[in-house]
Amino acid sequence: MKTLKKIKLDMWINAIMTVLLGVLFIIKPYDSFKVIAVIAGIMILCSGIFDLFYDLKFRLNTYFLQGLLFEGILKCILGIFIITHAGITIVLFSYVFSIFIIINGVICMETAVCMKDIFHVRCTSYVILSCIIILAGISMMFFSPDTVSALH
Repeated sequence: MKTLKKIKLDMWINAIMTVLLGVLFIIKPYDSFKVIAVIAGIMILCSGIFDLFYDLKFRLNTYFLQGLLFEGILKCILGIFIITHAGITIVLFSYVFSIFIIINGVICMETAVCMKDIFHVRCTSYVILSCIIILAGISMMFFSPDTVSALH
């Protein structure tokens, strides 16, 4: 049950972080790109630290948590890179952010499907949430050239 609770918590944290970052990105795309990039870097870093902490604390040998250490390390590296190179990432921020959203959505989708198979719980809301996250990332990727061209 702890594993199921952790999976649900992780999915909601990812969804909330994605929505918050998306709202910040939509509200002030031109004025505060650097601030948004740093905030996104901090949130990605915190998500990675959360994954690392959970992996080191519980070391559960289940399907869901096997890649948690690797995922946490990658999130930490990406977060630190975005924080320290905010000026460089501003130009590529739309693309990096949309790819991050798509990857998060795919991971959430995989988790929801596996939760249904392993724990035999209803996961319709998680599948719908994952689809929304993936579609938001794809749509942001197509709108990226508009936001990047506004910086020049």
